Amino acid sequence: MIRVAAKRRWNGGGVVPRFLIGDAEHLPYRDATFDAVVNFGIIHHLPDWRRGVAEVARVLRPGGLFYFEEIYPPLYANPLFRIMLAHPRENRFHGPEFSGRFSGRGAGTDSGIS
Repeated sequence: MIRVAAKRRWNGGGVVPRFLIGDAEHLPYRDATFDAVVNFGIIHHLPDWRRGVAEVARVLRPGGLFYFEEIYPPLYANPLFRIMLAHPRENRFHGPEFSGRFSGRGAGTDSGIS
């Protein structure tokens, strides 16, 4: 899927994107590597979403930004979606708990997020 999407979306000009298949709970990057991390509805798929958030904080440089989009938990808890889509059912989060993992903490530092 990554190879297909990369071929379809990259027109061969400008900045060359890098595509990586990896584990969001164990990102293969050094601490404080990125100025920004973007998440489009992935964290709610992780069995240990707190570990994923901690990895985001770890790879962000001080002052780095985390842009995220997540779906509303009752939406993926809907019985129809449970049949159609695989989502972890235990240890889920709502907006205040999710954003609270970052509040008052400097991203990219030893923030204590776990």
